[in-house]
Amino acid sequence: MPATERRAVEAAIATAEQSTSAEFVAAVVRRVEHHHAVSLGAALIGALVVPGAVLLWDPWISVAVATGIQCAVFAVVYAVFELSPLAAWLAPRRKRAMKVRRFARLMFFERGRDRGRSRLGWIG
Repeated sequence: MPATERRAVEAAIATAEQSTSAEFVAAVVRRVEHHHAVSLGAALIGALVVPGAVLLWDPWISVAVATGIQCAVFAVVYAVFELSPLAAWLAPRRKRAMKVRRFARLMFFERGRDRGRSRLGWIG
């Protein structure tokens, strides 16, 4: 996050905290959680489609070679989706929002905000 954006966020939080007794905590994280279901689905689709295309190209390919291609495609596609932001981009909006809310709650409890004076908190 660039320094100018960070200062703008800090200023917005300070302004909001002046008008209430609440304490605001902002967290900027690169990735909240992995979207394994998206990666798995993409890898399965790739593992089913690519060998079919190879069989159209060479119908006499051996079963062992076709299975090897299928395994390799699955591994490569799964790794690409897990190690890049592709899975997050393709994940449903509701799932992404659910994971962000879960992460915010974990941070809330980890910082002991539930044990404060009023024991109240809002996570949006």
